[in-house]
Amino acid sequence: MYSQTDEICIYISFASLLAGQGEDISFLQPRLEELFEEKYMPQYERELGPDFLQFLKDWIHFISIERYKRDGAIYQIKKVDLQELKHNSPLDQWFSQVILKPVDGLFVGEIARMLRQEIYLDIAIPCAWNELLNDPFCGEMYDGELLVSLTGVLSDHPQERRHSLYRAFSGKVERHIEAHEWADAGERADFEKYVADFSSLFMLHE
Repeated sequence: MYSQTDEICIYISFASLLAGQGEDISFLQPRLEELFEEKYMPQYERELGPDFLQFLKDWIHFISIERYKRDGAIYQIKKVDLQELKHNSPLDQWFSQVILKPVDGLFVGEIARMLRQEIYLDIAIPCAWNELLNDPFCGEMYDGELLVSLTGVLSDHPQERRHSLYRAFSGKVERHIEAHEWADAGERADFEKYVADFSSLFMLHE
């Protein structure tokens, strides 16, 4: 008899394989959503031990990237009529360009702006976690830009906070902050403030 932890690992592998082949995975989505509820994460962490971090990375990569592979560009995923788009402002023009991209073609700066503008958060939030678990310092304009943008969104949308992802992020920051190349002491101090602000969202509910 296999455990629920075995089941979720099998589901991730199978769903990623199908998505990579351009197959429809909608029939897997209901059970995946059940298995990925935050209340089960402590169990997965206990049973997976040192493999839990890779499990989280595989999961968030699937949620942010793999599941959209067969769906094309963002405008196709969201069923946007390109003929009805406005081009009156710089934001309009930026939006009309971004939605022509597939999800895995988004740059870090574009994800950060989607968060700040609260555009398609169901896409932007998982993409942000995916980037931050690989590079906690990532940003287009400055180190920590994506972290700051995610902090703003999670402050306004507490239901989107995932403590398991936060703990993985926090552990990575602690391991890499000393080795990171800072322009000066002020840049490091700024980043540490960004991390403290982000952490405070999760400490409130510990």
